[in-house]
Amino acid sequence: MGYRTDLRAALVSTLQTFATANPTELIRVYTARPEALNELPCAYVDSINAVVAYFPGVRQQHLVATVTLADKVPDGPEAEARMDVLADALLETFTAAYHMVDGYSITQATGYTERLVQDATVPYLGLDYVIDLDIGQGRT
Repeated sequence: MGYRTDLRAALVSTLQTFATANPTELIRVYTARPEALNELPCAYVDSINAVVAYFPGVRQQHLVATVTLADKVPDGPEAEARMDVLADALLETFTAAYHMVDGYSITQATGYTERLVQDATVPYLGLDYVIDLDIGQGRT
C-alpha cells in the first residue's frame, strides 16, 4: 500500500499492543474516529495530513497524524490523573516504536495537546498526539 495506509495500520497496531499490555489504561482502539465513545478510555487515529516536496531524484513526504485519546470525566482530578499516566506511557511507547511503519522511515511523537472531545452532547477529556513520519524515496 502507500505510506498513509501503512502509517494508520502501524499506529493502530502499536496502540493495540499497548492496550493488550495495559488493559485498564486503554480499553479500546479504533482505526478512525468512532460514531460513539462507548468504551473508555479509548484511542483512535484521527486525521493524517501530508506535505510532499520534490528534489532532483527524491520525493520527500512528511506525514502528520493525530492520535486522539478520550476518557470520561466523572471527577476532574481523577480523570486528569488517569490521562497523565496514559499520556506518559504512550509517549514512551511511541518513542520506542520509531520504525513502526518500516525500517527506512522514522516515526516520532512530536507533541500533544489536551482538549475536550465532543460525542453528541457529552464532553470527554481528550488528548491529541501529533505523530510525524518522514520518508525520502528515490525517483528517476
